[in-house]
Amino acid sequence: MDEMYAAEFMDACRELFECGRDSCDDNLMNHILRSMNQYMEKYPDEIKVGLEFAELIYVYAVGKMDKDAILEALEAKNYYKDRIIEYSKENHIKSLQQYIEINSQISELERDALTGFKTRKAYYKDIAIIECDEEMCNQPVGIAFADVNGLKKINDNLGHEAGDELLAAIAKKIITIFQEAGCYRFGGDEFIILSFDKSETDFQNKLQKLSKLWTAECSASIGSVWLEHAKDIEKNLSVADEKMYVNKNHYYKNRF
Repeated sequence: MDEMYAAEFMDACRELFECGRDSCDDNLMNHILRSMNQYMEKYPDEIKVGLEFAELIYVYAVGKMDKDAILEALEAKNYYKDRIIEYSKENHIKSLQQYIEINSQISELERDALTGFKTRKAYYKDIAIIECDEEMCNQPVGIAFADVNGLKKINDNLGHEAGDELLAAIAKKIITIFQEAGCYRFGGDEFIILSFDKSETDFQNKLQKLSKLWTAECSASIGSVWLEHAKDIEKNLSVADEKMYVNKNHYYKNRF
């Protein structure tokens, strides 16, 4: 038996156990029980085998009406069950850590290098996840669509490096206020904010705080929508986009 694999040894013990029990052969049964105990002493980490053996010992003890042996077998069963649960948890944690690490690497590919915001691709991936998750899609969400003011003029007059600095500055102001939100660089000068606030008032207060950070040289026009449930996000983004253009026209009308 020492040369057997765990599964083979367990199967052999189970078969011999049934033969010994059917024939009421106590000598055979005691030999099997000793062999099982010796095996577990030699291979204590074979916890599934240990649980299987504990089950056989319990059956034998019940048949003998041996209360002490029954209690001992129950303790052994609980011990191995606890170890199996702990082992499963450890494996789950390892798998989760690997999942997080892999997704972290993927996320890095879905980050805009200039602003640190997520990309358009990441936005569509995230809203698909949100709308398929029963808990997430029933949370309220504020949607904001922002378009940087004056970027073309900056690019034309001062160069694209200055334009990039403006984009980075706008992103920094947004993340200062919307620290817990999903922030995306949707296009060259367009940003999307998905903010899971407790109330529309909280969301609007954040937008007000953001507007106070704008300067004559660094600002964005914003349109927003509040949803009581995070559903049809893409459809409502179009509404926020339309509101943004109204504010954009208002900005240029007052500026010139």
